[in-house]
Amino acid sequence: MSSLTKRIIAGFIVIGLLIPTAYYAERHDREKGIQSGKVISVKDGNGELVSLMGTDVIRALSKQQFPGDGQAKGPTLLYVIGASGLTGYSTIEVTGLEGEQHFQAGRQELDDSYVLVSNDRGTVSLVQRSSPERVLVDEISVISKIN
Repeated sequence: MSSLTKRIIAGFIVIGLLIPTAYYAERHDREKGIQSGKVISVKDGNGELVSLMGTDVIRALSKQQFPGDGQAKGPTLLYVIGASGLTGYSTIEVTGLEGEQHFQAGRQELDDSYVLVSNDRGTVSLVQRSSPERVLVDEISVISKIN
């Protein structure tokens, strides 16, 4: 066997080992992020995943929604729902990391008064713009379409 053939075979072996390793690492990090509240799962009415949003995405959405506004606490819930691609909902539920805190609102109730705010723990909380000190859902883990 020539030296070139050996190198090609070695290259394929390395690539063959790297792909599953990278896939496992990505999956492990995603699960770790979801369990820690640093990643928010957005799900449709069947529980199917629509998108994943990290706290960095939430901060970027805030800058996108309120460009140049240093006083903005975070993006509105409506803006985050739109950015996630979730459509056709009549009721939305926001669930906290421990599953004990829930917030539900119908389409008519949802307006720009509900805001997602990053906290010092690296997670995101749902508050009302008028009273940001009162947390509706701490450490959001899931935003889901009810129907």
